[in-house]
Amino acid sequence: MSATPTTPVTPARSYIPTPRVVAFFSYGVMLCLTVGLFLFYLSRQPDLLQDATRRDFTSVYTGGRIVLAGQSTHLYDRSLQQQIASAATAPYPPFTPLNVYPPWNSVLIAALAWLPYGSAYWLWLLLNVGVAAGAIRGLLALALPAQAERPILLLAAVGFAPLFHSLWQGQMSGIALLGLVGSVVMFQRGADRAAGLWLLLVLLKIQLLPLAAVALLIWRKPRAIIAFAVGTGLLLTLSLLVFGNWISALSPLIQASLNVEVNNGYTGGMSNWRGLLYVAVGSNTSAVSQTLEAALTGISLGGVVLLCWPYKSWGQANHQIRFALAAILLLLVSPHLYIHDAVVLLLPGFLLWHASTRSLTAQPSARLHQLRWLLGLGPLVFYAMQIWHPPIFQIGAWYLALLLALAFATRSLYTVPPEQLAISV
Repeated sequence: MSATPTTPVTPARSYIPTPRVVAFFSYGVMLCLTVGLFLFYLSRQPDLLQDATRRDFTSVYTGGRIVLAGQSTHLYDRSLQQQIASAATAPYPPFTPLNVYPPWNSVLIAALAWLPYGSAYWLWLLLNVGVAAGAIRGLLALALPAQAERPILLLAAVGFAPLFHSLWQGQMSGIALLGLVGSVVMFQRGADRAAGLWLLLVLLKIQLLPLAAVALLIWRKPRAIIAFAVGTGLLLTLSLLVFGNWISALSPLIQASLNVEVNNGYTGGMSNWRGLLYVAVGSNTSAVSQTLEAALTGISLGGVVLLCWPYKSWGQANHQIRFALAAILLLLVSPHLYIHDAVVLLLPGFLLWHASTRSLTAQPSARLHQLRWLLGLGPLVFYAMQIWHPPIFQIGAWYLALLLALAFATRSLYTVPPEQLAISV
């Protein structure tokens, strides 16, 4: 009796999504939620123009109006700022954040300040969208993503919460990002003088100036240093001639602005050591908080010095990874880092992604995969930060600290094959 042949049973296939699919889906949902929440917020406003007068753009617009009025030497007169701002936003209740930007910011906005406030705000928003598009284009050029990864990185950048906040507030953080991205691209192309000129854009966001200094120290290109120094010198000289001794006039306003931050608890929203300690300890003035902040600042600055020091063993190919790590350390040290300022973190993130992609091809390791997963969580972390404010956990600062620790421990990031060393910058 012959045996009856049996038909083999094919086991059911279970689909496990790849990290690429997970990232694309997560970033897409995050971007849709961001846009949806923003449109819902706008729909709840009885007057969009009144809402626009509550943005940070008010302060720099006030500076532009003072310049147009021919009162440049009184740019940092507090009572004049309040008077001009109240008139510009009438009939709405006055919202007068102090204009603590350097005078060249006011000169730039003076080109828009002849318009009514609402028109100037929306036009500035559109211009900033163009700036953001240019910065993202440069970031993609630096990251050199594969065709399948390009939409994912584009979604990650467009949906990055700090970028959204920078646009919404009418800030200049996006211009600083464009300057930093442009300089790294120019260094990569060997156009050192152009790299120094791109860094001049960082002067529009003066608290981010240490990032420009670190770029010059790491690349150590004389033409870039000279171009940046000459441009900065001319800008400073002309501003002193036109605005008088604005540095001493600005100092009291900066101190008053810092006092407002402390009194209103704004420090807890900063993704830096100050914000982390403020949330964890409950104060920035206690002895414990100040001691810990001094220790973390010292360690961070020590790390920046180490990354900038011209060790021969670093190799030419490590300039971008060194700059990425030093930039994150400096942002953690910065005493003034709101979520819209954190938009410049896109540059270190994209540089680390590019370095990890290169290293994954040459020397794959479990730690390298962990680093890439952590980088992939960045947009989600900062999205969570904008909608979630827990009482004892500063999610942005902890994320950056963990990212730094893992990046420093991933040795394959610093080990470059000889054939790549010859062509890398």
